[in-house]
Amino acid sequence: MEKNELYSIIFKRKSIRNYDLTSLNKNILTEISNHFQSLKHMYDDIKIELKIISPDMVKRRVMKKAPHYIAVFSESKDGYLTNVGFMLQQWICSSQHVVLALAGRGFLNLLKNC
Repeated sequence: MEKNELYSIIFKRKSIRNYDLTSLNKNILTEISNHFQSLKHMYDDIKIELKIISPDMVKRRVMKKAPHYIAVFSESKDGYLTNVGFMLQQWICSSQHVVLALAGRGFLNLLKNC
């Protein structure tokens, strides 16, 4: 994409307030969970786990309703928050590839209203 094309897309973007509450199938959830396992730790001596959990496991007061949530569990040691942030940043950066893969398989309608 050219720089001018990207610039014009910025003004077409919209904040999403209403989310699709359709659950992902087990294969997709497994694929995402497996992707969590591939993330690198900043500090290998700190045990950490990322999990996909269901809405009935979440006390939702301020968060938006969703069919799935990501929960992070970590040992409480020096640097554990940095470790969590490091891993979540990797997931955020790579999640666009996961979303595009899901869209390519027909699971998401990313191009609606573009």
